[in-house]
Amino acid sequence: MNELRKIEYQQFIDKPIKNLLSVKPIGEFNSYVFNNEPPGKLTAVTFEYDNQLFLEIGITQFEHVKHFDPELDWKLDEVKKEKIASIELYEFKEGENIVLKSF
Repeated sequence: MNELRKIEYQQFIDKPIKNLLSVKPIGEFNSYVFNNEPPGKLTAVTFEYDNQLFLEIGITQFEHVKHFDPELDWKLDEVKKEKIASIELYEFKEGENIVLKSF
């Protein structure tokens, strides 16, 4: 997944998440999780790839999903319409997150 390290992520800031996910290999993730901190407050989506690589997409403005949902019932197709506030590519290695790129 070295291709993930070569992408110029800053061009996707303030664009819908779906635009970023349409780029190969970004859209070819293994799994995803909604980050909610404090509990129930959506703050980001983290996508997992091979070789312990993760892409975290931060969201600060919400037009298509509820920012707060105590049921944690967000749908990825709806979240993909939200605009990207931040992007962080990191690797989990030896029990630590190592940030590779951050925008």
